[in-house]
Amino acid sequence: MGFPLQTPLPRASGSSSSPRANSAWRWLPALCSLLILLMTACGWQPRGAFVNTDQLGKIYIEGSSNDPIGKALRRDISAAGGELTSFRADADHIVWVGNTQRENRDASYDVLIRTVEKEIVMRAVFEVRSADGERIYGPEMIYAERVYKYDVQGVTSTAAQVAVIEDELKENIGHQIAQRLSSLQPGEKQADDGAEAESPNSATPTETETEGSAIGPEATVR
Repeated sequence: MGFPLQTPLPRASGSSSSPRANSAWRWLPALCSLLILLMTACGWQPRGAFVNTDQLGKIYIEGSSNDPIGKALRRDISAAGGELTSFRADADHIVWVGNTQRENRDASYDVLIRTVEKEIVMRAVFEVRSADGERIYGPEMIYAERVYKYDVQGVTSTAAQVAVIEDELKENIGHQIAQRLSSLQPGEKQADDGAEAESPNSATPTETETEGSAIGPEATVR
């Protein structure tokens, strides 16, 4: 006489999962923390992270204040709780940004020596002065670069792609400037890094190709 088959009882809703699954979930927060530490060690950080400009008081941004560089710089300072002012006379420190330059060059070729990749290098200069006009930092040249695929058959689409890349590189420069401002101390004058660029007190702008750069309060846009 055989034994009747036993039908397994259905698991009640809300019952706990297997011990192995619980163990895997228990390690998830530690793995996420380790991943973030590795990424920050490689230089990655969230946009606007570690920006602190409280020591500079009210900041007035002069020069490229309305292009992607200035907008990114303002956004980072505001997100970090820094104080911005729209009036130069009310500022404790003036951050001048200008002399924006773009360089577009070939990066790689195919077997027929046709360009298949190009590189865009965007540069800008900034310096920091006190309300009395004393230079505290700079001028320093900041740059960002990007390599992109170049399609000689799709000139229109490539031009649109280049425009987007240029704006992204300018935003990157704005983020870099915000990071530099975090390390400044008003009581300590920083040494000039020797950047060959025009400052707000220079007589004329350089002859290199510029895009919407402003040289001082009375500059004209080329």
